[in-house]
Amino acid sequence: MHSVARATNNKKIIQQSPERKLTRYVLIKMLRSVFTLWIVVSAVFLVLRASGDPIYSIFSLGTPEATLDVFRAKWGIDKSIF
Repeated sequence: MHSVARATNNKKIIQQSPERKLTRYVLIKMLRSVFTLWIVVSAVFLVLRASGDPIYSIFSLGTPEATLDVFRAKWGIDKSIF
């Protein structure tokens, strides 16, 4: 459908077709959901990284350090974030 233009008080008002409005609505909702998802994932990542070494949360206190080092290397948590 084409946009319909009408003159009111020497100004043109352009009315969008329902299909165009729906497309715009869906695109805006999708962009907002991607942004929200990015914020949530970033917040969870930062909270988990700020809480310290996750190995200590998984293994008991009596686990040998060599075993902890093996699992850090295996899971990739021995590397820097950057």
